Amino acid sequence: MRKLGQLILLLFSCCLFLGWNNVKAADFSIDSYHVNIDILADGSANVNRTLTYDFDGEAHGLLYQQAVRDQAQSLTDSKVFINNQPVTLNANQANNTYTLTREGNLYKFKVYHPVDGDQLKVTYKYHLNQVVKNYADTAELNWKIIGSNWDQDLANVKITINLPKRNVKSLQAWSHGDLSGYTKVDKQRGQVTLSLASNPANSFVEAHLLFDPKVTFANTYRSSERVKAKIQAQEAALAKKANAARKKQRLMHQIGALFLLIVGFGLNVFAVLRLSCRPKNTLFPASLKSAPHNFEIPDLPVATAQALCFFTQPNSYAFSAHLLELEAQGQIAIEPLDVKKGLLKDQPNYLITLVNARLMHTPEEKLLQYLFKLNSKPAFSLKDLQNLSSKKKKRLAKLFEAWSKQAFEQADIKKYQGFAHPAVSLSSAWVATNLCFFIAMMFANRWELLSLLGLVSLGLAGLDFYCYKNHSPYIKEDVAKINQVRGFYTILDDIGRFDLHELGERILWSEIMPYAVAFKLAPKVAKALYANFSEAELATVLGSYYPLFYHQSFAFATSFNNSFTAAIVTYSSSSTGSSGGFSGGSSGGFGGSSGGGAF
Repeated sequence: MRKLGQLILLLFSCCLFLGWNNVKAADFSIDSYHVNIDILADGSANVNRTLTYDFDGEAHGLLYQQAVRDQAQSLTDSKVFINNQPVTLNANQANNTYTLTREGNLYKFKVYHPVDGDQLKVTYKYHLNQVVKNYADTAELNWKIIGSNWDQDLANVKITINLPKRNVKSLQAWSHGDLSGYTKVDKQRGQVTLSLASNPANSFVEAHLLFDPKVTFANTYRSSERVKAKIQAQEAALAKKANAARKKQRLMHQIGALFLLIVGFGLNVFAVLRLSCRPKNTLFPASLKSAPHNFEIPDLPVATAQALCFFTQPNSYAFSAHLLELEAQGQIAIEPLDVKKGLLKDQPNYLITLVNARLMHTPEEKLLQYLFKLNSKPAFSLKDLQNLSSKKKKRLAKLFEAWSKQAFEQADIKKYQGFAHPAVSLSSAWVATNLCFFIAMMFANRWELLSLLGLVSLGLAGLDFYCYKNHSPYIKEDVAKINQVRGFYTILDDIGRFDLHELGERILWSEIMPYAVAFKLAPKVAKALYANFSEAELATVLGSYYPLFYHQSFAFATSFNNSFTAAIVTYSSSSTGSSGGFSGGSSGGFGGSSGGGAF
């Protein structure tokens, strides 16, 4: 029996644990929290509490609890709305219903409304009695309107308290909570407003009001004590403490701002001095558009050539060009299908078939091997790419990223553009400097310094650029290698200026077209070819690539790239009273255990 009891206790504990996890599983944020409170002449209040939830995942419903002072204080006339639609009070736990129970001094709302990544505006309306207490010399409202049982930060918080009368000259208000809050007292309108950009998790927001007891003349919750002077003295002490905390906070912010200014400036100066210690070197490769024409085909794979030309990781055009390389080597065959119908408008379909079985055992070709395994035979079409499942698209995207990264590493660009590169080190230091400057201004709240720091930043940028131009990381061989690739790019980019017949045997088009595809210049090159050669001549100069032309353009590159990319992309006035910031501590108001969440 003892073992059985232990087993039951263990199972019960597991159930509790799982149940608790379910409650905590919902991931959400609260983008706004607005509360409107109308105080009535009898000292009670009508509460309208509206929250905007933003869910990132699934949840079964919502929870909210309102804490009361004691058994004499009660909550009645409850209503719940979701996106302005009423929710029914019902104990059957059906969708779009809610339950309201009382456990001790807590009223608990449980709203049944399944969500999955949705944004919801939820409104709780109810009536609370004994919110205001009338004394012999004043009436007092002391209420933690937002309790400390919220586990999330609350954004865009606004609490409005409306008294039942206007022109309340005796109205005073204090607020307690995060020191960033702001309180506005409007005596003419009989209104107090509490505002916070964000209230930290598990932090309360408390309102403490004093006003003429005649405002709530019908209030039966009263005392014959005289407490006004005592309350004012208490709030004065809390305000003094809060002001001291703010002063200390400002001092710490100013010290932090000064530290950040020194660090930011020092980072940039250090980067300049460090680079200035190196030997002077002004060797840089030509820019992409200004490289001298080079008729020699690069002795590099097309993916490597693309990486050196643009200093970027090879993209899907590089993989399209790689397929053309393999086709020219006799490793694969590329055949147009349904040219007249087209897979998409002006985009024909193609079949890529394995010719050399050894390709299936080459370690560098895992991406292509996966594509050849999509069907029962080692071949795939562009239509197959479009019809892939989400799981296969995700796998394909990962394999392509690995292929692209490997090709980028083979280009050995890291030795040019790693962290030792002056452009990277200087620009990183300059960005870090400006970030430090910006945070320093936020800390010190001295935005008048923006122009001065802007001038300093421009001066540092000029110094960085001068240092960069005189300390190149390149050597002569590196510059020559990059200029060779970029010079070949410029010759293809300017192909329309040449008489291609005069170039004669200097141009081997079957070897050039993969590079034209990798450089995204295939349509321009194809147009030049059609302008210079007849159909018969094209069939000769292009060889096996001739069937890949369509509508006077090299259609394979665009068609394959579009299909492949689609597969891998898944994935203040006389009527206004005192206004100001919040005080720390608490004045002892009720409602501290209020809070909420989702389950």
